[in-house]
Amino acid sequence: MLRRISTILASLAMIGLCALPASAATSAAHASTHKFTVPTMTHHNIVTGWGTYQKINALRVRVHVCAKQTGGQFAGGGPTFAVGAVVVVSNAAGATKNVGAVIINGHRGSNVCANLTFTFFSAHLKVYTFAGNRGRILAKSAIKKIY
Repeated sequence: MLRRISTILASLAMIGLCALPASAATSAAHASTHKFTVPTMTHHNIVTGWGTYQKINALRVRVHVCAKQTGGQFAGGGPTFAVGAVVVVSNAAGATKNVGAVIINGHRGSNVCANLTFTFFSAHLKVYTFAGNRGRILAKSAIKKIY
């Protein structure tokens, strides 16, 4: 009888220990991944952007953003120094942080991606593309609000 009770207690202890990490892991696993596209610049076919985001919980959001250079020169100017796609996240108070996928001195067909998890900046997510030369932003797309 004593052997049976100790076996039951040991089994319950193992189930209790294994259940805690599994329940913590499932909360992040249930967060769904959403795709988005980044708007292109009007009259300039030079960069496209896309990505995904995953709201892990009320405080954290994981962002993956990519940019591809689709043109070789900025319309009306010399060679483009940098093109990219930017994700801007903000908190409830309006403070912002961002991550960008930027191609510097690239050529048509170049692409790059960036990943970042933001903590305490999950209230809003906006995206845009840009083209710049010598440290100046020459053109920027409209800002698209994702959520």
